[in-house]
Amino acid sequence: MIKSFFQGPWTGKHIWTLILAFFGAVIVANMVMIYFAVNTFHGVEDRDAYAKGRDYNQVIAAGAAQRRLGLDAVLAHRLVEQGGGDAVAVSLTLADAKGAAVPSLKPVLTLRRPSEATLDRTAAMVEPMPGRYTATLDLPKPGKWEIRITAKHPDGTALRWDKPVVLAP
Repeated sequence: MIKSFFQGPWTGKHIWTLILAFFGAVIVANMVMIYFAVNTFHGVEDRDAYAKGRDYNQVIAAGAAQRRLGLDAVLAHRLVEQGGGDAVAVSLTLADAKGAAVPSLKPVLTLRRPSEATLDRTAAMVEPMPGRYTATLDLPKPGKWEIRITAKHPDGTALRWDKPVVLAP
């Protein structure tokens, strides 16, 4: 049948069939892409991304308040073996503008996976010596992560440090 369709002179029937086939293929391809675009990962892990964007000026103001305190923060990390698996050990050394240690903050460490919020881990940091805070968290899988430490300064200022890292054993 196909062979007989293409034999002989091209008529309006041939052209019309080819045009319909071409646009039909384009429409089917678009429908497949629409299906996968709607039903696969959408890239937003925050349920309240709009509210966070709207309130971003408050985040900027909090960062300015933190900078006014003149704190010197050194955030370090290293991979370690823990219980037969990989883990990341994080330390924060904190000093004020005069170089004195800033003790008793009770910071919280969060290991965030930007593309998979279900893998995020949180732990309270311990203070082995004044102004130095440490914590160790299991590493569910290697790749791109964000280390986030939050705390409250004695004067009530919210403190936050972020460090994007690539963790791979």
